[in-house]
Amino acid sequence: MSARPDRTLTDAEHVRIQSYFRTRDSLGRKVAPDYAIAHAACDRWAADPARRAMLDLTGDAPRWITFAEVTTASRRLGNALRGLGVNFGDRVIVGLPQSPSAGIAHIGIYRIGAIAVPISIVHGSDAILHRVSDSGARVGIIDADLWTRIADIPEIRKQCRWIVVHAKTKLADTLAFDDLLAAASDSLATVPLGGQVGSETPAMIIYTSGTTGNPKGALHAHRVVDAHAAPIGLAHGGFPKEGDLFWSPADWAWAGGLVDCLLSAWSAGVPIVAFRGRHFEPEVVMRMMAEHGVKNTFLPPTALRMLRLASDTYKGPMPALRSIMTGGEATSADVLEWAEERLGTIPNEAYGQTEASCILGNASHLHPVKAGSPGFSYPGSVVSIIALDGPRELPVGEVGEMAVRSDSQAAFLGYWGRPDATAEKVVDGWLRTGDLGKRDADGYFWFNSRKDDVISSAGYRIGPNEIESCIETHPAVRVAAVIGIPDAERGQVVKAVVELRDPSLRTPGLEDDLKQLVRTKLAPYEVPRLVEFVEAIPRTVTGKIQRNLLRK
Repeated sequence: MSARPDRTLTDAEHVRIQSYFRTRDSLGRKVAPDYAIAHAACDRWAADPARRAMLDLTGDAPRWITFAEVTTASRRLGNALRGLGVNFGDRVIVGLPQSPSAGIAHIGIYRIGAIAVPISIVHGSDAILHRVSDSGARVGIIDADLWTRIADIPEIRKQCRWIVVHAKTKLADTLAFDDLLAAASDSLATVPLGGQVGSETPAMIIYTSGTTGNPKGALHAHRVVDAHAAPIGLAHGGFPKEGDLFWSPADWAWAGGLVDCLLSAWSAGVPIVAFRGRHFEPEVVMRMMAEHGVKNTFLPPTALRMLRLASDTYKGPMPALRSIMTGGEATSADVLEWAEERLGTIPNEAYGQTEASCILGNASHLHPVKAGSPGFSYPGSVVSIIALDGPRELPVGEVGEMAVRSDSQAAFLGYWGRPDATAEKVVDGWLRTGDLGKRDADGYFWFNSRKDDVISSAGYRIGPNEIESCIETHPAVRVAAVIGIPDAERGQVVKAVVELRDPSLRTPGLEDDLKQLVRTKLAPYEVPRLVEFVEAIPRTVTGKIQRNLLRK
């Protein structure tokens, strides 16, 4: 079972960790210069006309889509896009929910050497306008529901030719996705207009969450998908295996959903389920995974906690999962234990950013999982803890900035149109994450906090993550967010913002109980001076806590 954070490893476990490193090193490789996503994640599987690519649960009845169908449709889309003037290096917006059309859109765009710019179906008009104008996109492929939110905005409407999917009737000044595909040829020249697709060819611009300032567009090359092959294989305990079927609630507009899930599954020849509601409903999710035989998933810790709570009253069949990948925040020991007992496997926590996804992670079949640790450097990435004042690597146990070598295969090419921001992010060959962390004596990495989230109080530098995890062990608490607020005497003091499982659980002594919990488990200087109870803690659309809004 998973190791507790403070558990001493046995000699046998140290041997297994060394085995892990040998395995990791043997898997490290450079991407072939002619690597292309369309071939690697689609065409090479299409030779078998029956090989399944997607189980589509978005319509009235389940239906299977084959890789051969995706290949044909994406070739047609490539020709249609060329007919609209899209050339090598041009940007194309993709604003679609999990669906066959989303997968076809991405493969079709990559096929002709254009650059996909995914946007989320939950984005508002300002967020969409920023991405459209900043990327300079020429064409957009967008869901009909999303189109209704932006159709009356002149700046968005005039910049792109808009292709609408899932429209029940013809929409003014738009093109219908299905009509374009039906009219286009499925014979597509292998050499794109204006250049040849290869491993370093730009493939996608994925915008950051924008927790501080406007989101920046992280430009990734085709190699980013191949760079995830070995990490995803480790995170899922060997990938693929017979009967694998993948699903995640992660939006395919984000690096975690698009690269770690859709394109990585297809790269391994594993079919993926298209199923996403407007909200995460744990009972519905458990029933769906059990009914359709989902074996592999990426579930954020928040989703795992929601499943755990719902499982106490859920009467339906439990899914029998072979592998779970998780990330985005630390995963507690009790959640890991519950998942192993009820879902059949230990979640492997991974770590990464939009600029370099899946660079750290666990592989529970090869080494013990320490609750709350994102494990070790995954294949193809070199991660270290470096000093805040320079590229000096720090010794075991010392807190510094988590950084990945900028020549790692999963690292981005740079920020779109922002060489200044790229120069701030990549310094002396290191892509600096902006996250503080450390490495323990066993080699495990530990996340501490964002650099700008560190609280300086009476000479102590305090990271919020440990305090939040502690408070969230209280049965009344759903989520906690910790920030520093100005204080004349101490510089800053710790404040905890708490979202309860139910408002009725707020008792007169709850604030004191939470303070005592931190005092007992952590340290006196980490005890919140103030505790505020709120209905909902603000989060980004990717689920990250927006501490900058709390500080304001």
